[in-house]
Amino acid sequence: MSEDLELLRAADGQRRLPTRRKFLRGSGAVAAAGVTTLATRGPLGGDAEGATRTAAQASATSTRGPRHAVQSLQQTAQNAVIFGVPVVLQSRYLTASDQAGIERNQFSVNLTLSTPATHVAGPNDDTLYGLTWLDLTDGPQVIEVPATHGRYYSIQLIDMWSNAFAYTGLRATGDQAGAYAITPPGWWSRRLPAGVKQIQSPTKRLLALVRTFVKDRADLDAAQKIHTSYTTGPLSRYPNGRIKSTIVPDASALNVFAPIDLTGSDISLYDEINSLINEYPPLPVDAIYAKTLRPVGVDVRHYSQPNATLAPILEAAIKPAIGQILADLPTLQTQVDGWSVNLHVANITHDPLRRAALTIYGPGTHVAKEALYFGIAQLDGLPLTGAHDYALTFPKGQLPPVGAFWSLILYDATTFWLVANPINRYEIASHTDGLVYGADGSLTIAVQNGQPSSPSVNWLPAPTGAFRLILRTYIPKPAILNGAWTPPPLKQIG
Repeated sequence: MSEDLELLRAADGQRRLPTRRKFLRGSGAVAAAGVTTLATRGPLGGDAEGATRTAAQASATSTRGPRHAVQSLQQTAQNAVIFGVPVVLQSRYLTASDQAGIERNQFSVNLTLSTPATHVAGPNDDTLYGLTWLDLTDGPQVIEVPATHGRYYSIQLIDMWSNAFAYTGLRATGDQAGAYAITPPGWWSRRLPAGVKQIQSPTKRLLALVRTFVKDRADLDAAQKIHTSYTTGPLSRYPNGRIKSTIVPDASALNVFAPIDLTGSDISLYDEINSLINEYPPLPVDAIYAKTLRPVGVDVRHYSQPNATLAPILEAAIKPAIGQILADLPTLQTQVDGWSVNLHVANITHDPLRRAALTIYGPGTHVAKEALYFGIAQLDGLPLTGAHDYALTFPKGQLPPVGAFWSLILYDATTFWLVANPINRYEIASHTDGLVYGADGSLTIAVQNGQPSSPSVNWLPAPTGAFRLILRTYIPKPAILNGAWTPPPLKQIG
């Protein structure tokens, strides 16, 4: 699990993840299978009428002859895998969390900031982390938060289809103390205690990811007091029965979100997808689309093992489906002066291909209005490397327009870990003490391996080898969201 796995997706717009991920190269698999873009891409965007029309077209195609029938089943099987990837991954992450001893309905939080010794992909250097899986099977759970006095925090609520459907936090609910009843599907008409606000979950289980801002090491104690004050507990006992957060070392609880490679799955994957559709019914628009998958045994009440004709079709569709998801990743990114950014993440994604692409490396993608990440790993087609010196200059009045904070963090290009350096500096940020501005009011960040000759330089130390940069913008203002503001180009100066 990275700080927010969208930074890995942003990087993937320029270069595939390290080979240790062992994910299938999408374009080759799709080409080998003779499959183009998802035939139903229009209806996948949430067009209910289009989804119904696609089902009728598929049925008509199947009557044209054996070859057309096989092609139709191949496409339907591939669509079923793409549709099911988010819920399969979320379910497996939940299982991994249970096996790791992470309690449901209780936050597990860490109390230390990331360092190069934190071997989690893409850690942030200015937030503490936490998580819990809320299980609403026996009724709503109440998340209670303290007043944060202007400090940024977010609790991101992610359903079992990997939709970040709601938040509590500085942007979404403010910095006052509050209580939020997370209710299961269909729980609408019941009365809540005074002062408790309802947030309805689309699924009966969900992931809650916590991030709490830390300005610097001197601010750590104050941040920890807030970070350990998030509580959970059943609505049936509220305001009693509050469950305090439990403390875990470093970011170890996040290790359960290591990417899962589904390319080696066998046809039992379809049974798993079908079971999870029944356990976590999709939203209405998605449910209409799911009906088109029934010819391959998905979205049915009782799963049946495929016969000898259908089984090889199902098995052959898995790798191309994962390949198609990976091939779709670059289309999520907008390129701006060498930077990659995904501007279009929303609370609910109805397009199965896009939802799967946002999910394939794990949960945690922020919606655009919560945070946008700009990533860069290459300049003029060549990897960023400590063999060269680089500069990023923000003209006067052109620092990232944010409602919370921004940060530029450097990572090793292969591991996505922070890189050890002689001054223990892993980012330059809006909250970095002692920032030096030019006579013209500009801010220049020097990204290089060697220490600059002048001590009055905003130096972000680089390794000797390849690296990448991520510019995070938390609570981006409209100028970022509408593209009026973009990062200045990174320039090689030596």
